[in-house]
Amino acid sequence: MAIGYNAQTHTVGAVAIGSESQAKGQDAVSLGKDAGKGSEGVRFTSIGGLSGQNSFGDHNIVIGSKAGNRIGTQDNPSPQNIYIGLNAGNNSKASATGFPGYIKAKGHNIGIGNDAGLGVTGDLNVGIGQLAGKFTKGSANTAMGALSGLQVKGDRNVAIGAFAGGQVYGDFNIAIGDSAGGGLLSSDQKRIKRSTSIGRSAKAYAHDAIALGTDAKAGIKDESETKRGAIAIGTGAEATARQSIALGSAWRDDNKILEQRQTKATGYKSIAFGSGSQSEGSQSIAIGINADAKDSYSLAIGDAVKAEKEESIAIGHGARSTGAIQNVAIGSRSAVDGRLSLAIGQGAEALTTEGRATAVGAGTKASSQFATALGTFAAATAHGSSSIGPLSTASANFSTALGYRSEVTASDIVTGGKTKFSNVDVNEGAIGVVSVGRSGSMYTGAPNTTPRRIINVQGGINDTDAVNVLQLQTVYDELKNLYNSGGNGGTGNGGGQFGLSDENNKEFKQDLDTTAQIVGAGGITTTVIDTADGKKALEVGFSNDILIGGPGKDGKDGKDGSIGVKGADGKSGVAINGKDGSIGLTGPAGADGKSPEAVIRVKDGKPGINGKDGETMTRIVYTTPDGKEQQVATLSDGLKFAGNDGLVARELGQTLNIVGGAARADSTYSTTNVTTVASGDKLEIQMADSPKFSGEVQAEGGISITDHLTVNPGTTVNMGGNRITNVGPAKEDSDAATLGQVKELTRNLSNGYNALQRNIEKVRRDSNAGTAAAIAVAGLGQPYQPGQNMVSLGSGVWRGETGYALGVSTISDNGKWLLKGAVTGSGRGGVGGSASINYAW
Repeated sequence: MAIGYNAQTHTVGAVAIGSESQAKGQDAVSLGKDAGKGSEGVRFTSIGGLSGQNSFGDHNIVIGSKAGNRIGTQDNPSPQNIYIGLNAGNNSKASATGFPGYIKAKGHNIGIGNDAGLGVTGDLNVGIGQLAGKFTKGSANTAMGALSGLQVKGDRNVAIGAFAGGQVYGDFNIAIGDSAGGGLLSSDQKRIKRSTSIGRSAKAYAHDAIALGTDAKAGIKDESETKRGAIAIGTGAEATARQSIALGSAWRDDNKILEQRQTKATGYKSIAFGSGSQSEGSQSIAIGINADAKDSYSLAIGDAVKAEKEESIAIGHGARSTGAIQNVAIGSRSAVDGRLSLAIGQGAEALTTEGRATAVGAGTKASSQFATALGTFAAATAHGSSSIGPLSTASANFSTALGYRSEVTASDIVTGGKTKFSNVDVNEGAIGVVSVGRSGSMYTGAPNTTPRRIINVQGGINDTDAVNVLQLQTVYDELKNLYNSGGNGGTGNGGGQFGLSDENNKEFKQDLDTTAQIVGAGGITTTVIDTADGKKALEVGFSNDILIGGPGKDGKDGKDGSIGVKGADGKSGVAINGKDGSIGLTGPAGADGKSPEAVIRVKDGKPGINGKDGETMTRIVYTTPDGKEQQVATLSDGLKFAGNDGLVARELGQTLNIVGGAARADSTYSTTNVTTVASGDKLEIQMADSPKFSGEVQAEGGISITDHLTVNPGTTVNMGGNRITNVGPAKEDSDAATLGQVKELTRNLSNGYNALQRNIEKVRRDSNAGTAAAIAVAGLGQPYQPGQNMVSLGSGVWRGETGYALGVSTISDNGKWLLKGAVTGSGRGGVGGSASINYAW
């Protein structure tokens, strides 16, 4: 059945209704203007104007204006497609062989909505919504929602939601939500498989990646292989590394994320669990609100915790593990710095850049390398120190404070000397000490010094073992018995002696329990004094007068005294001679390997500048190794200055003022024109033959120039309002003119001007008279009838001048020719004329 202008049906059961509509296949239906035109297919149904044109395939259904045009080709028909909506399914094509594993599925595409399924190539694709599934290339893809599934390349992809799943290249990908899963078309054209994006703008860019939540992101675009298996769950969550997991949400409004921190897992196989948690290192774990695990294998658990370096651990609210690798901080607000350090307990701190510190217990502090603090509020602040027990402190290197409130400080350390019972040198600064008490009060009301006993001590065996009281008592008893017996068979009254010797090996011996007197000589004194700790001491010092050397005794020769000061090399650098009072000095060796030497003494020398001839004064002189003697000048020596007239003397340190005359504060000065020249024993001050001045030059009484005066170009000469007199008449163009030449020029100009004015006046009157004559000519009449002749006389006036004219004119008999002539004159005596021949038609 065909109804409508030029409607056509070609087979049994076909129906074509509408102008130019066509139904060529069996049981085909075309309804609408131009519907089904040029299409072939059994049961092909086209409903809508211009729908189903030039399409090939059986059992297709297209509904809507311009829907289903150019489906399949004659060589590769596309059957069983359904397209509903404006332009739906246009240019769609089936695959050549049908969908793999289901041989009947060749075609079978569905597009519902304006432009839905437009340009599809493949089988079993579904596009529902405006532009849904447009330009899809592949099979079994599903797009539901406006502009969903646009430009998909691949098989079995699912896009549900407006703008979801657009520009995807791959297979088995799922995008659910507004703008979810879009943009998976990588620049390297590699297919992405099995990604899942659920939520508004959620993006899963890698193989097997999952992005669940608004703005969630799993993987990185163009890195689908290296970032595969990433999982991001929560608003704004990001898992951008291979097999990383980010679970947590950030606050946001309808347009953007409001919270500054997002949950992020950016390290390989890392885990970030909690709002704002971030794991950046490989296989790192961050669990808790704003937890940070920043390096490989780091672990951060708790609110606002941070594990910054490799293999570091931070557990507890606000815990910090920073600095270097393998640090551990466990406990609320615990903190670790450095390397290989450990802090366990609320507020525990192992903070040292050198690392290897240990703090265990609430409030403990270990702040130096190898320091250990164990117990509530224990503190170990020195290198290698240990504090074990609540409130114990160790602030001396390598030392240990053991027990409640025990303390050891740097002042407890002995760094030199010998013990009372041994000749072994002591340097506790390198080995430290152990304290089991404290020098101060243990608590309020306790004694100022609080030592503790160490009990149950086994008797020592080796030299470095501790001894107990029993062993000390035994030694005491033996010493007491020895003293009482006099020692070595003595008298039993504490006998025995001690001895002293001098540098000549002379000695004396003194019985114990008696006093040996020590006296000084040559200015050396000995005095018994009281020390600060209440003990007695023998003080050896110098008297006010020290004498070295002196006359001999008992007829023997005396000896001159001398004092020498030697350096580290054993050589004397200073020697004072008691005989003549001279001082010998030897300096360090110079570049030539020789040491400079000099001998300083006093003697009479030359007088100073104020001395008189023949007088002398005491001077310091020094003699060099070659025997030359030099005198040292004094302040009173000074200098004498001689001028052209007179002599001035000044001591050293005094000021000699050298001034010029007529100096002005408002002037500037330079040394350009003045120089000094050494000539023999004189220093001459000379003026340049051609001086140059940058400022104003003044000369009182005038300047006399004998040859010539030249002013450089660009220079201004200011006469200050004064006249330049006796100037000769100018000859060259650049010469200055005299007043006489100017007056003569003025007279010539005045005469010329007057003559010019007279000529101008004459020209003006002649011009006015000419104008009056022209007016007179203009007023002449002429005949207007054929064959007429006329003579005319006219007059004119213009600005006081008069003119006149006489004219003759005639017209031909046929009235076409007009001849005119005129003579004119004026009151100024000028005469003129005019003539014309005129033709009219």
